[in-house]
Formats: sequence, C-alpha cells, structure tokens
Amino acid sequence: MAAAGWGPERRVRRKREGRRTGVNGFTSSFFLVNFLLQLLGFSSGQYLERRVDMDVAVFWRNQALAAPRCSYTRIDCYNKALARDSGYLAARCELADVYYELGITYGHRDLFRAAADCLEAAAALEPDDPEIHRRLGRVYFLLRDFDGSRRELERTRALSPQANPVPGP
Repeated sequence: MAAAGWGPERRVRRKREGRRTGVNGFTSSFFLVNFLLQLLGFSSGQYLERRVDMDVAVFWRNQALAAPRCSYTRIDCYNKALARDSGYLAARCELADVYYELGITYGHRDLFRAAADCLEAAAALEPDDPEIHRRLGRVYFLLRDFDGSRRELERTRALSPQANPVPGP
C-alpha cells in the first residue's frame, strides 16, 4: 500500500495543479543541464551532431578496412572518415600507412613520380615519421631532385639521429 500522499491521488492532484510530472525532478534537471551547456557553448544538439559524425567516421573506417590493401577504394573510405571527424587518429594513421605502402609499391615498379606523390601524402599525415622521409628522400634522388632529397634526408636525421638515412648494401 502506498504511503499517505504518495499514491495515485497525488499524481492526479499534481496534474490538476498544472505541475510538470517528472521522476525525481528529472525534467527540471534536464532543462537546467541543457541551459548550462548552452551557456558554455555546447548545446545537446551539437553533442548529438558530433556523435553522429563520429559514428559515420567509424562506419567509413570499417569500410576502408574491408577494402583491398593499398587501393584507392581504401584511401577514399579513409578520406570520407576524416571528412566527418578530422581528429580521428586511427583513420589518419592507417591512411598514412596506405599511402606509404602504395608509395613503396610504385617505387618497386619504377613509377617514381607516383611514389613521390603517395609518400608526400603520407608525410603530410604523419610528419614525424622518419621512415617516410627517408623513403621520400630516396625517391627524390631517383627523380634527380637533389635539393628535395637532401631536405628529406636531413629531416630524417633530425627526427631520428641514430637512424642511417641511406642504408648500405
């Protein structure tokens, strides 16, 4: 049995008086939190929009992982993921790896200009990776761009002093 004043007659009385019915003040708390978030510059709508963007980015990353390795389909999916959420670190790193592997593949096929383009894209995504700069320096050397080669090999040395930028045979 309900305690006095807490049964169904209380709910009816609250409705008649025009009060909002909420569970433990949930309704008023929600409005207060929403108001405070808006004061801070974050509305609940912005949060939901950000959440949707993150979910779409995860979808495109999963599509990229299902695509063939070193393919432009994979690159396109990663770019769509990063267009939705530019701070998605996993997609950014994986896209840099795809560009790096594609650059190496082009280099093995003596397509040095395409290799340089892919390695430049990888370097733009991962500017602190000395291996990308070392490979890019070697490709520039093969393209007879000696200034670019020197710049990239010096960058390799600056990023990793113990690394040998031009490994011997």
